[in-house]
Amino acid sequence: MPSLNATLPSSFSLGRRLATVLGSAVLALLALDIAAAPSGPLSCDGTLGTGGCAPYAQVIAFGADVPAPNSIFEYDLPVLDYAPSVNNGTVRGVVDLSQALLRTYAQHGDDGNDSNNAGVSVNAVGVDVFTLRKLGAPSPDLFTVSVVLTADGTGGIDNPGYSVASYLSLRPDSSNGASIGFSGGRLDDVRVLQAGNQVPVFQQFNVAMMTFANLTMRLDTPFQLSYSLRTDVSERSFLDFLHTARISFVLPDGVSVTSMGGYDSAAVAAVPEPSTWLLMVAGLVAVTRIARRRSVR
Repeated sequence: MPSLNATLPSSFSLGRRLATVLGSAVLALLALDIAAAPSGPLSCDGTLGTGGCAPYAQVIAFGADVPAPNSIFEYDLPVLDYAPSVNNGTVRGVVDLSQALLRTYAQHGDDGNDSNNAGVSVNAVGVDVFTLRKLGAPSPDLFTVSVVLTADGTGGIDNPGYSVASYLSLRPDSSNGASIGFSGGRLDDVRVLQAGNQVPVFQQFNVAMMTFANLTMRLDTPFQLSYSLRTDVSERSFLDFLHTARISFVLPDGVSVTSMGGYDSAAVAAVPEPSTWLLMVAGLVAVTRIARRRSVR
């Protein structure tokens, strides 16, 4: 998988015309990709958690009413909750590596200046090293698993000419030269919502996002996952993803996943009722296993 780089804008501004609003927001999201993702192999010369070495959590807030781009890292604790002071608005980002959980919230009020449309953004990033485990003796067989990242949120816009945007990203990578098979997925989900066009004005609306990757790997072989959730809002709008942005795994029987950041699939509560995307991904995993068995025969 290619490595990801990030460019942090010093301000966030959306035009009043619909085409300008949608175009600039999409370009800004695609240019960012994922903030502060490692740019090299997993093997690091420094201590884990320094110099871009996993595991780490990061929250970045920026925008017209943020004094300067702010970034904060946490290496010792698995949970990072960061809410910097912002003029005319509120931003918050939460990363919990032990739960593979991301949360973001961004809201901006009316600054009283009709000549511009200011806004704020927040990006929550988790980078961790995961390993497949199985009870009993290790097996040399390859296992196909699915990693699914979902985010369900709400939003609101109080001006028909304004918009909000959200970006969900998942990046799997091999570690120290170990091979990892990628058999498909949807690694990015971008939503640009325009009031008066896609969503109602002065009313709360729902936003559902999903990314996933089907991976094939061996037991006890670490692999790296980078995942992020970003929200961009203009004036008189908000996006609230403080609830369900979480990674889930579709695993073979008897296989679990642990991470250096403290994640343990056996300890994380299972989804009560499998939703459509989970059933779809599980079906893809089953088809991949059947095809591999036939190929071996």
